[in-house]
Amino acid sequence: MGESTEPVEDRIREKIEVALMSWQGRISFFACELLSAF
Repeated sequence: MGESTEPVEDRIREKIEVALMSWQGRISFFACELLSAF
């Protein structure tokens, strides 16, 4: 039951979570650099 769909959804969710975390880290780091520049 759903062996072909569940793994794909889990992989997509993991990729999205990793992408969001990496983007949040980059944005926060970029914001800190901008604040330190000012």
